[in-house]
Amino acid sequence: MRSQGRGSITRRPFYAAIYVGVGLGLVYGLWNPAVEVGDALAVAIFAAVILGQPVTGYAIGSYWALALPYAVTLFSVPAGYDASAAEEWEPLPIWWSVGVAATACALLMVPAIVLRRVREGQDD
Repeated sequence: MRSQGRGSITRRPFYAAIYVGVGLGLVYGLWNPAVEVGDALAVAIFAAVILGQPVTGYAIGSYWALALPYAVTLFSVPAGYDASAAEEWEPLPIWWSVGVAATACALLMVPAIVLRRVREGQDD
């Protein structure tokens, strides 16, 4: 199989591992209620997550990349509950919030994957 430059087939698992690793770092590191994040940093992290979805979709360029946000959801099940919301309402499991966000993340990947596949002339 010929090399397709950036994001070739041999690099796709590497990009997927980075995506899942960063996602789990966010879930277990920053979603922890003991970690205080300032407003400016929270906005920067949110922007990076939003911009990272199409970048990942384009880098991988395959429809299986749409499963990556759901893989992060699956691996975040042991993370427990979001205790920061316990004062106001019954806290939801962290994986529930990650799962809701996973759908938005997958939808943000779709246009980049389609663009990559159209540019490379892949039909499958």
